[in-house]
Amino acid sequence: QFKKFWLDGKMIKEIDYPIFFAVNQKSLKNNKGEYRYKRGLKGELILDKHGHPIIDHDMDEIAEAFVKFAKEQNFNFWRA
Repeated sequence: QFKKFWLDGKMIKEIDYPIFFAVNQKSLKNNKGEYRYKRGLKGELILDKHGHPIIDHDMDEIAEAFVKFAKEQNFNFWRA
């Protein structure tokens, strides 16, 4: 038997809270499932200080946005 539960206004206010949601704009992998790497103007791979190719992504921007969100929300696990 299917039951419907209706929430009153007070309960809705108690469960109404901000949620962080982000979606990366740059795909980490190509359509073959291989990682996409940063490349220079001539198409050469850009390497990190250890000589490894750098994956082309926007995850750093997402992490920075989460840090900002965590500070704004005064998360107790976040220490500025």
